[in-house]
Amino acid sequence: MRGDRAIAFAGKLRWFKGVDLLMHAAAMYEYEAPGLVTLVAGGGELRDDLVALAKGLGLERIAFLGSLPHERLPAVFNAADLTCVPSRGEP
Repeated sequence: MRGDRAIAFAGKLRWFKGVDLLMHAAAMYEYEAPGLVTLVAGGGELRDDLVALAKGLGLERIAFLGSLPHERLPAVFNAADLTCVPSRGEP
């Protein structure tokens, strides 16, 4: 997947992390900013639900990168123009 710009999230795919909120935002900005991609690094109990949500929202420029070792995260953040932390709260 290629784009001119990227927004990245890295963390557990759990409800309190708010990745679904990012995806609803992506549904709006994909329409307004055709060169913008969303990178989601992480794994967790909601992965399948979030993939289904992305499909349901018609997201075309979202990449689920899976769980990555910490040493690979700098490459994700370096590829991004913006990091998103949409948490509803942190334990």
